[in-house]
Formats: sequence, structure tokens, C-alpha cells
Amino acid sequence: MEVFMQHLLHAKKRTAQAIKLNTLRAEGMIPGVIYGNDMKSQTIALNAIELRNAILNFGNVLEIEVESSWGV
Repeated sequence: MEVFMQHLLHAKKRTAQAIKLNTLRAEGMIPGVIYGNDMKSQTIALNAIELRNAILNFGNVLEIEVESSWGV
């Protein structure tokens, strides 16, 4: 039986018009979109270093907590 470790990533909601994607990346953030059943897609921003470390250490299935809106 394989055991998976979970890691919680923190993301911020963003609006498409709030900040240009190149500016976001220059600030060390990665733009993303969360899709799911019975929910509207949601644009987010993740810290690039935190995301990289989580993928390297915990794999590609991660739990994401979306915090308050950014740029609204």
C-alpha cells in the first residue's frame, strides 16, 4: 500500500483584469486556474518557490487553500 504525504499550498484569488500575468510572474507568483465539478472555474496565484518545493517533495497531487481575493 502506497502512502501519500499531503502538503497544503496557499493561493490567492485573482481577477483576470487585476494584474498582468508578466507582472505577476516578475513578483515570483505563478498564475493558475482551479477547475472542479459543480463549481465555477477560479483564477489564482501561487508562490513559485512554494509550488516548486511542494512538487519536488510531495509529488503532483497537492491540496490548495484559496485565500482572500487579490486585486479586486
